[in-house]
Amino acid sequence: MSEVISFRLNPDNPREAQALEILRTKQAEGFSSRRVLTDALVDLAARKEQDTLFSIEEFNMALEHVSDLLERIDGGSQGNENHQSTSPQRVTLHDDFLNSVKVAAKPGLNLD
Repeated sequence: MSEVISFRLNPDNPREAQALEILRTKQAEGFSSRRVLTDALVDLAARKEQDTLFSIEEFNMALEHVSDLLERIDGGSQGNENHQSTSPQRVTLHDDFLNSVKVAAKPGLNLD
């Protein structure tokens, strides 16, 4: 048996107004409210499963790698042969992390 789910969307709330606009657009395309909400929830769950967060260990390794690179830049050395990495393996940064850094980076910004 189907379960009845009922809720209101407030057009004065920007987020709910956006959801209402999307719902109305999809209804104009011929989709039912049931279909739109079902598809949205299933897509949300699938996206959550694909999203992987850094574990503490991965984050610490990435942080060490970034710190190491900053020390090299600050020290003016490029490829110092005497440098000993604290991590025995090369750290591969997660694409989402790299994209967030690219978005946040400001050209010409000095970190000093």
